[in-house]
Parts: sequence; C-alpha cells; structure tokens
Amino acid sequence: FAAFIKHSEQYSKTTVKVTYRAWRVEEYEDFLLNQLAAGKGPDILYIHNTWLPKYHNKLVPLSPELMSLDQFKDQFVPVAADDLIYDKQIFALPHYIDTLAAYYNTQQYQSGQTGSSRPAPTWSGFQNQVAALTTKTNNQLARSGAALGTGKNIKHAVDLLYLLLVQNDGQLCDRTACTTVSFSENRFFRNALSQYVSFSEPTSPNYTWDSKYLSGLENSNIFNDIDAFIRGRVSTIFAYASDYEQIKTLGANFGLKFDIAEIPQTDSSAANNERIAFADYWSMAVSRNSVNSQLAWELIQFATSREALAQYYSMHPRPASREDMI
Repeated sequence: FAAFIKHSEQYSKTTVKVTYRAWRVEEYEDFLLNQLAAGKGPDILYIHNTWLPKYHNKLVPLSPELMSLDQFKDQFVPVAADDLIYDKQIFALPHYIDTLAAYYNTQQYQSGQTGSSRPAPTWSGFQNQVAALTTKTNNQLARSGAALGTGKNIKHAVDLLYLLLVQNDGQLCDRTACTTVSFSENRFFRNALSQYVSFSEPTSPNYTWDSKYLSGLENSNIFNDIDAFIRGRVSTIFAYASDYEQIKTLGANFGLKFDIAEIPQTDSSAANNERIAFADYWSMAVSRNSVNSQLAWELIQFATSREALAQYYSMHPRPASREDMI
C-alpha cells in the first residue's frame, strides 16, 4: 500500500488509511454477503473466479477509461476474460491464476515400467501408466497409480470432474441463463463422470483407487490423496500450486522426490495442440457500497502491475496472471 501511494502522484500528498482483514475461507463468503446486504463491507474484496455470475450486481465495474476490454485481454491470460468479464464489463483483476497439475513421484515412475519418467500427455497414455504403477496385495490396493474416481479422500475431486467435462467440450449450462441443471440429461457430464469413476471401479481396467483404500489408515495420519502421496502410497495426484509448500515440506520427512507435469489431455485436444486446464484463483473487486471506488480501482490496478506482482511473487510463488510475466 505504501508503494502504491508513493507510485501515485495523485495521492502522494494525501493521507490514505488502509485496513486489511483476513478471513478463513470457509467463513468468508457468509461474512461478505451479510456485510454487503447491510450496505457495509470493504471497499476492496476478493471474489473466487467462479463467483462473478452471482456477485456482479454487488460490484462496481472497472471504468473503460482505466482499462478497455482489449487491454484486459492483452494483459491477462485468456481464462481471466472468461471468468472476470460479465456483460462486456470488467469486474475484477487477478494477482495469479492457479491451475490443476499432475504431481508425480519420480522414483516410482522411473521404476514402474510406465514407458516414461513422467505422466503421459494424454489420458489414454496415462491410463496405461496408472495400471503399471498400481500394485495389489491379496487383491487389495497396496499402492495406487493415481488418486482418481471418488469424491471421498480426494481434495480436488470436484475440480477434476469439471476438468474432464471441459476437456470433452461440455458445459453444464449457459452462464448468463442458468437456473437449474439436470445432470442426468447432460451427455457431456455423463461422459465425464463415467471416465472419472472408472478409476474407482474394481471391474474397470483403470481401477486404482476407492474410498476404502485409506480406511483403517487413520492412525498413520493418511486422510486424503495429498497425505497418501506424501507417504508414497499413491504415485500421482492432481493439485494446485497452492498445495506445493505442504507437499514439499511434509514430503521431505518421508524422503519424497516429486516433480510436476501438465494435466493430461484428451487425444483430440493433444492432436490439435490444445492445453485445457482447470483454473482456481481469487481476484480483487470493488464493492458497490464503496464510497472510494475510484481510489479502490486504482489501488487494484497498481496491485496487478508488473512492478507490484514481481514483489508479490517473490514472497508468494504462484503461477502468473499476466501474459508478460509467464
């Protein structure tokens, strides 16, 4: 904030008081909605990249004089335009844009007859690797090739399912007119769900994980796929950059050696040289209750400038949101 005041001639001789307050993620949205409904709340707030359809009428859009749609699209990676532009108006600017990636145990891949020392670039190739990496003892899973297939014990299960939906050209509904969703009538969702659950079906050649795999292991502090990966019980998980420090720090206690690869693609997207990932990130927006909306937007623009983000990334390593910083 001090850097912003120093940077801005308009406010260099003005006293600007900034109060910053942090919230637990699980409590944040309820607090925000209650504050906004009461006509209160912060000038600047964070919104998740999936929230704009339900939050846009509670926000003040960025003036086209400060940034045009074309400038936004040139400055930030493409998914930001999909998520943060609504009705041809810009409602938020992102610090970073995190995407699902494949975390893999390098030692297990090198010794597991997988045909490669890293995850395959396509799901069809990856399924063969999963079969080679999965080991069983007395017909019970001893080591899983990948954590996929259930909603239980997989931290990012919902995101993985949505990823498969997007990669197969599917969508649940039109974002501007979505009141109800019928999963059973959506063939794209059915196909994505079928692909996903095949990894937890004992009769499937993809079988590598089920909800019972971690049962009885509570005494070993193995509760989800990340815990199992840290302890070498699963060869591949799908996680975000925000999970990296936990995996690196706790994995060191178990001698874990791992690397990160891009998420597998469908055969058709790989043939077309497409790379379709699933994004998860938060962006700064301005409340409609703010009496300082002009100042708030100027601060946000500074916070997402090259100058500010270079300092931010040095303290909080995240995948860049700006095209010129990737």
